[in-house]
Amino acid sequence: MPKPDLKSLMPLPSALQMFTIAETAVILGVSRRLVSNWIQEGALPAIRLGPGQRLVRVNIGDLEAFIEEARKKHMTLADFQAADRAFAEKLAAEAAAKAAAEANGNES
Repeated sequence: MPKPDLKSLMPLPSALQMFTIAETAVILGVSRRLVSNWIQEGALPAIRLGPGQRLVRVNIGDLEAFIEEARKKHMTLADFQAADRAFAEKLAAEAAAKAAAEANGNES
């Protein structure tokens, strides 16, 4: 008979429950890029862990507060998805403008 996993027997305190950017994106129904942008802008608090602080995690309490703020503004999943599309369009426009500027610079 296999030994029980101790981690599954001891629930984590909510302060230690954290999500990756990808997990947060799935929960919110948006892209990882938009979640990263919200974190960079300070709209969604996150912590950085590990060597070089490359691991980004969102605390469950902070995510719940973010969702609650969105609800107070009467935002729905469709609003999150619209924000995601708008962000993707902005990134595409910036990339196109950069490519055009580089192309014009190479013609000189």
